[in-house]
Amino acid sequence: MSRKKKLKKLKLFIVELILFIIIACVCKICFGLEINQLDDVKAFFYSNLNNAVDVFSVENETNTKLNTSGEELQIYYFDVGQADSILLINNNETMLIDAGNNEDGNNLVKYIKSLGVTKLNYVIGTHAHEDHIGGMDNIIREFDVENVMLSPVTSNSKTYEGVLNEIENKKLKITVPEIGDTFKVGNTTSKVLSVSNDEEECNNSSIVVRTEFYNNSFLFMADLESNYEKKVTWPQTTVVKIGHHGASTSSCEDFLNQTKPEYSIISVGKDNSYNHPSSSTLKRLRKINSEIHRTDEQGTILLTSNGTDINFDFYDTDIDT
Repeated sequence: MSRKKKLKKLKLFIVELILFIIIACVCKICFGLEINQLDDVKAFFYSNLNNAVDVFSVENETNTKLNTSGEELQIYYFDVGQADSILLINNNETMLIDAGNNEDGNNLVKYIKSLGVTKLNYVIGTHAHEDHIGGMDNIIREFDVENVMLSPVTSNSKTYEGVLNEIENKKLKITVPEIGDTFKVGNTTSKVLSVSNDEEECNNSSIVVRTEFYNNSFLFMADLESNYEKKVTWPQTTVVKIGHHGASTSSCEDFLNQTKPEYSIISVGKDNSYNHPSSSTLKRLRKINSEIHRTDEQGTILLTSNGTDINFDFYDTDIDT
């Protein structure tokens, strides 16, 4: 449970007890409740209130100790319009998943540099579509990149060739991951849960990564479609970047019932021609009581985690042009 939800629950508990005391006082005045009985009610109120506060404090004390490095995890879900780009930062190490459309490249580079980032430990192009690798040539050219992961399904598009040219210019090696591969970024551990050589549907070749950070977990679904979601047994996950910009063909009911995300992030363009996110996807997310955040409505989304608590901030970053 997030810190905000714990506070909300505690406040609700206090309100309920106060109402209980008010009712008890009314009963005394109107019906002659004995004073010693009212004292018992007061004792009950203060006892339960103190217990609630103590429990809340102990939980927060425990949560603080979980992140032994003292370094918080930051995840930026960049507002790149009808596209994807996500930056994970922890303990001075970084992972970039996708890089928006072609026209987003320069602005994406500027914004990431403004965060003080000069090195990217992992750059992942989830699949060969332009709205995921469009700005990746700019990223590879402008940053010190250690590892590049690409899907096994290639493309003969100019966008894809531009990415390959920059990789070659920097003399970098391309890693094509397999399901089950794991790697670390700072104090996080990531695992590849899906990737395929499905040339018929490029979306289903997406590299899907799940990242764990102490008690929190994060799933990055790229554009995976429901027919491939059904091939995987999904672990329950704290935050899910919803697949394919909230399209109706992703985030099926079975997938959501397995992952049960407390929070759902949708990277999507304002007033896009695809009508993403679909009303059916939003309905499925509301059915499981997932808290929804959208880049078209809130701009760039910054998620911060200490390993247990999740907090959100929102920024107008002007990356999408």
